[in-house]
Amino acid sequence: VGDPDNHYPFLWNDIVGAIVWFFTAGIATACGVGGGGIYVPLGILLLRFSPKAASGLSQASIFGASLGGLIVNIRNHHPNEHVRDTKGSPLEGHPGKIVPHEKDLTKAEIEEDRKRYLEGGDGKRKFYTRPVIDYDMALFLAPMEMAGAVLGVIIQKLFPNWLFLTIAALVLAFTSYKTYVKFFATYKKEKAARAEMHRRETMAESKHSTVGADDEADA
Repeated sequence: VGDPDNHYPFLWNDIVGAIVWFFTAGIATACGVGGGGIYVPLGILLLRFSPKAASGLSQASIFGASLGGLIVNIRNHHPNEHVRDTKGSPLEGHPGKIVPHEKDLTKAEIEEDRKRYLEGGDGKRKFYTRPVIDYDMALFLAPMEMAGAVLGVIIQKLFPNWLFLTIAALVLAFTSYKTYVKFFATYKKEKAARAEMHRRETMAESKHSTVGADDEADA
C-alpha cells in the first residue's frame, strides 16, 4: 500500500534512471544510434512506465540526444582531410574501373603519393575536406523520416501493448543480429588490412635496409 504521506515513492527509481539515462545517451550518441531500443526497456524496468509511455519518453530522449550530438558535431570536419578532386586512378586493363587513392599503400607510400599530387597541376592542387554531417543526405531523408514517425505514432495508438512489444522485440532482435554480422565482417576486414599493411611496411623496411647495406658495400 505504501506510506500515504510519501509523495515521492519512486524517487530512487528516478535518480537511478536519470544516471543510467545520462550514460545511455552518451553511448548512443557516440555510436551514432538513436538509443530507442535501450530507452524503452529502461523506461519499463527502471521507471515502471507502461510500454507506450516508455516509448513516448524514448522519443523525447532521442530528440534531446540528437540535438546535443548535432550541436557538438555541427562544426566538426570529416576524418578524411585529404579528399582529392578525382575519385581515383584508372585500373590498367579494366576500362571504367577506378582504384581509390592510397589504397593498399604503406604510410611512407601514402605520404609520397600526397606530395606528388600537390606538386602536380602547376602547383594549384590542394586537398579538400567536408563536414562530418552529410547535410544533403539529411535533407533527403528527413521528410520520409518524419512521415514514418507520424505513421508509427498512429500505429502505436491502434495496437495493444502485447502486439506493440512483440513487434518492437522482433525489430530489435533483427537489428541486433544485423549489427553483429556487420561488426564481425568489419572486424575481419580491418584485421586483414592491418596485417597486410604491417607486411608491406616490413617488406619496405627490409628492402630499404638491403639497399643501404649494398651501398655501403660498394663504397
